[in-house]
Amino acid sequence: MGKKRYYNPQTNVFDLQKKKARSWDWYDDVWKKVDKCVFCDLKDRYVIFEKNGIVLTSNLFPYTDAHLLIVPRRHIEYVKEFTNEEWEALRGVMYVAKKVLRKAFKKKNLWFIYREGALGHAQKTVGHLHIQVVPYIDGLVKINYQPISWAPGEVGDRLKEESSYMDDKFEKFILKYGKYQPVERRIVVNGIITNSKNELLLIKKKNTLEDGWQTPSGGVDGNESLEEALKREVFEETQLRIEDVKFIGIDEEEMPILFEEGFVKKWRCIFIHYRAKVLSTRGGQAGDDAKEMRWVAANNLKKYRLSKLTQKVLKKVGIIS
Repeated sequence: MGKKRYYNPQTNVFDLQKKKARSWDWYDDVWKKVDKCVFCDLKDRYVIFEKNGIVLTSNLFPYTDAHLLIVPRRHIEYVKEFTNEEWEALRGVMYVAKKVLRKAFKKKNLWFIYREGALGHAQKTVGHLHIQVVPYIDGLVKINYQPISWAPGEVGDRLKEESSYMDDKFEKFILKYGKYQPVERRIVVNGIITNSKNELLLIKKKNTLEDGWQTPSGGVDGNESLEEALKREVFEETQLRIEDVKFIGIDEEEMPILFEEGFVKKWRCIFIHYRAKVLSTRGGQAGDDAKEMRWVAANNLKKYRLSKLTQKVLKKVGIIS
């Protein structure tokens, strides 16, 4: 079998020999003849890696060897148009690009050149937002029409061999830095729940850095009201339904949160405290984030190791001293 041929954008043919980097004397002329957004029309064969609509691809008109592009599938002109999922994926794909270029091509120093907005005078030929991933070499800004060792197609094929490596790096990045990024504040509802015997509902959570027994609590999702969030959290953790929900106070604390994936983030939590009663104790059992649940009389609470937060709120309402 003969050697594989790769596309040479300067000659518009597939050949074996001619490998040259971008030269402005012909590059601008190429784009004057394009009547569509090439990033919207990105062919699958050019996709090296993709997550949540963010694509890593070879630059067909490279500045230097192993020059890549990061491109959103959607036609986006400005960073403000990213969804949360696309933004998280973009950060992960940038990390993957750095790692895989270091592994496959020994490229340690990179430039990430961010290009956004409608076409103007900044030597940008595509209005579709994109990020250039450029391996840095001395004198890069002065080089024009330099010889390169790898054709863009060769770069793509070489990196596709690292698909498992890229998947692993992306997952580890998201696990550590991704979807649960620290937020300035998080609203958490907390319930002091009693039954007909005036016993207090306590649970032990599965994933927590707060040792000891706690009152049911959890974050507010989406467009939920605070009362809806409390009812949902109590049901998910104990399979019990509550009524007669009454607001009793607010606390704000910065605290570490342990996520079930095994990493910790610090959040500044606003705790909204409520009292409520259960409709019935039948069918109650620990579930979701709770590993145990118990009804405890107020005079027996001293026998239980309560979390610091639970101690604080129970003292505030006079249940313990």
